[in-house]
Amino acid sequence: MGRHTRAVTCGLAMSLLLVAASAYSTPLLPGDTGIVPTALGPVANIGNPTFVFDSGQLSFTFGQVGQQVSVHFGQSIIKDPFAPLFSCGANCLDFILEAQLVSGPAGATTRLTSVSMNTFGVSAVDVGWLQATNHPTWVAPTAADRGPLGDVVSFDFVPGIPTGAGFDTSQVLIIRTDRTSFSPQDFVGFSAIVSFPDGPTFTPSGLFTVQAQPAPEPASLVLLGTGLVGACRRWRKRRTVA
Repeated sequence: MGRHTRAVTCGLAMSLLLVAASAYSTPLLPGDTGIVPTALGPVANIGNPTFVFDSGQLSFTFGQVGQQVSVHFGQSIIKDPFAPLFSCGANCLDFILEAQLVSGPAGATTRLTSVSMNTFGVSAVDVGWLQATNHPTWVAPTAADRGPLGDVVSFDFVPGIPTGAGFDTSQVLIIRTDRTSFSPQDFVGFSAIVSFPDGPTFTPSGLFTVQAQPAPEPASLVLLGTGLVGACRRWRKRRTVA
């Protein structure tokens, strides 16, 4: 599990640095439910996007005792690298999530069913996803929802993201917006289904508070991005040899 855990960070970093050059995604209005996010295709090299925030890999355990679910996830905010969608053009911000289901209760079948983010208010929002580099079996979202007030955007996975290397991680989830600034704090939410062999089924959920501080100045970001890509390539080479 240790080596695969590093794959989540590497997959997210590589995917953000190799962003697909698609010009569209799917509009998501306040109150919308069951909207299918646009499949933006595999990532393609169009250069380094400008990061304004990157969380690195975060860990979170949620649910009551006996129903606890653990995940790893990452959140980034970048300036929109696609063809312009909103009037703010290249100054628009895209919010990006990727999550891995690490474990559920012993003896139970656990699936991660939803990943959400709370920070959007009445902003214009489009949703899509990119296939992470070299990971076609990672799980794509089946639908997206937005709360009636607009602030919460959720990606749904049916029947859910299971445990097991190669299938336990989401594809790269992208929320394109007409925002040009972001809040210093936001919330990332998770929901799961936990089923025990003798019948009981539970639906634990939880919210993680992300302190979204501005990223370093652009020159530092370029160095950081190059370092992440190099580290991922070295790790993948070692895993292939092993």
